[in-house]
Amino acid sequence: MTLIDIRKRLPQQNLVTNRSGVVTNGNFVEQRHRAQFLIHNNTNPGDASTVASGLQFHRGLLNPEQVVDNGELAVSVLQKTVLEIQKIENCLQMMKKTISQKLWNEPNPLFPDEKLDAIVQIQLALIRSCVKDTTFRDRKLLNGDLGVHGAGKKSRVLATPVGFPGVEKVQVELQKMASHSILTGHQRLNKDQIQQETLITLSENGNIAKYRISPEETVSSLIEGLQQAVNENGLDLEITVNADGYLEVTHNQYGSSFVFSGRSQKTSILSKRPDTLQFCQLGENCTGQINGELVKSRGQLLLCEKGKLTGLVILWEGEKSGMEELVISSNSIPVSGGRFLPQSNLWISIPSMMPDDFARGVKNRSGFSSLADISVQSRQTAYDALNLIRVSMAELEECRGVLENKTFQFQEMAMSALMVTSFKEEMGQSSDTISENASLMAKMLEEVLAA
Repeated sequence: MTLIDIRKRLPQQNLVTNRSGVVTNGNFVEQRHRAQFLIHNNTNPGDASTVASGLQFHRGLLNPEQVVDNGELAVSVLQKTVLEIQKIENCLQMMKKTISQKLWNEPNPLFPDEKLDAIVQIQLALIRSCVKDTTFRDRKLLNGDLGVHGAGKKSRVLATPVGFPGVEKVQVELQKMASHSILTGHQRLNKDQIQQETLITLSENGNIAKYRISPEETVSSLIEGLQQAVNENGLDLEITVNADGYLEVTHNQYGSSFVFSGRSQKTSILSKRPDTLQFCQLGENCTGQINGELVKSRGQLLLCEKGKLTGLVILWEGEKSGMEELVISSNSIPVSGGRFLPQSNLWISIPSMMPDDFARGVKNRSGFSSLADISVQSRQTAYDALNLIRVSMAELEECRGVLENKTFQFQEMAMSALMVTSFKEEMGQSSDTISENASLMAKMLEEVLAA
């Protein structure tokens, strides 16, 4: 549907199209620009003078003015949240920068490095302080109180900004476990084969590791040296010898999204043909159901895309496939569009930003269970800490994208209600006609946004 179609279907009473392409009456243009300014230029979201009182949203059969208040209040809450997320991201960037400089800019980095570890711990403390201090009208925003929670023996809910009312019992079934991407050599490792080789190269996510083989190389020194080269160059790979005696390179993360390649220069101890690039065999994503329905998956994650749980992400942590009931609770706040905009009922749902809830379950050699555990006491812990920081940054960016999209939806809700207000004030329509036109306009606006 186009805006021209909307013009034809709306009541024809002195309607015009403004510069933004919005169909309205002439006097409403100035009101809409004023509303846009108020909503998009709220420079101090926590100031009590900018919005209605507290987090007390209007409920029930709302008039358009109350819907506008709801939209403005929701936008203010989310704007403040996104600003604080930027501070957390700055802390992660600082940790990433300092650890990277230590590992790759110093010729022979020495560990433990008390100064470097102190920087990391200070940044983690700053993140915790930011979470503790970020409030909106005495309501904490980043500690998980407005989020979704649930954990069982085999699965748990990841911190995702999705909202639904109350408590839900969810039946989670994992039918097939995810697997890792893997590259296996084509000649068994022995001293003669190794001494014929001169160079092994691995490449992953734009990072390249090269390991030159010495004349005295053994199987154990090859594995150790190649693993060190992989770590020093930021590849998320593990080097082992499998039960049949072949060199095996495995990606540390689950699923089909992780691709890498390798090459052995003189022999086939890695690539099938010498000096020929060979790609890994891709891992597989898990297969599972939520409440009896097959859902999309990524690695060990089950992604719900239907009904009230749309956007929910469940991580399967069990060692094998199975089934369990997961009790999920939500403290998300509903923001109602009332009877004028019933399809605009949205939720304010903000996951926990505590370090304990970032990068949980990421495979590493240092025993870190989350971002909160990282330290820099050795070369290996520095590599693992850097990897958990990267994962945390990706999780934070995904969360911010969802919250910014929610902000846009609340802005559109307020704009739609403001259009209803204009009909009421300037066209003298009856309440029934206003309600009918409001519902029609809201439906058409959703069709335009979805197009």
